[in-house]
Amino acid sequence: MDNPGREARDKMTNYLYFDYEADQSGTFFLLGQRYRGHTAQWVLDRALDAAADAKGLAVGEVGWVTEELLELALRSSAVLVAYSTAEANYLKTLFEGEIPERYQGLPYLNMAKAAKHWVRRNHAERFVALGDYASLQHRGQPAYVRNQINHSLASRMRLTDFPPPRNYGIRRVMTKLNYLISALVRHQQNFENISRGAKKKWTEALVHNCYDVEAMEVLHDVIRHEDKKCLDWATKTLGEM
Repeated sequence: MDNPGREARDKMTNYLYFDYEADQSGTFFLLGQRYRGHTAQWVLDRALDAAADAKGLAVGEVGWVTEELLELALRSSAVLVAYSTAEANYLKTLFEGEIPERYQGLPYLNMAKAAKHWVRRNHAERFVALGDYASLQHRGQPAYVRNQINHSLASRMRLTDFPPPRNYGIRRVMTKLNYLISALVRHQQNFENISRGAKKKWTEALVHNCYDVEAMEVLHDVIRHEDKKCLDWATKTLGEM
């Protein structure tokens, strides 16, 4: 059966890894991207301006930054790579429900789907033997949340030589960002005056986002080396998502 996403991807040699940090209300805070060995981060919410300045990060409106991302993919004939379909859904939201025709042919590699096949076909017993990831976060959680944690990018990266940092924290980025924003409001956007704890949470949120895009690159390279078919099965065009 024909797979347009796979055919498009096979013609390409570049990969553009990206990851948004957004809340359930549709507010976007960060975008991390990795391309040709370089990681960049954009701050997308003006409530974080002072924090962005403190880290020397670029600030941009989410729609403009997203179009810049997609234009880079077009110019460089790159495959968009994200963990799950969440980023594809974010793109649809940003374009009010429909991806512009200009971008619909871009290949989109869902690394979560690729990783799922890769683990099942090559490392099923080893993965089970690792046990729960971030077991303390499993307490009191429904089964579907525990399953999400165990099949997260960080959890699957335990099968590689690039495990998550100690303070990675599954499902905690928004909590950290909201804490930081509240601290900035209390101190009239003076980053130097906020607490050491608030500054630490900002650093941890950035590290988390940075790790995600860099980990996807590592995982992609491992899967491509061990079982490239898993990547083929997980690739569609953006218009098919």
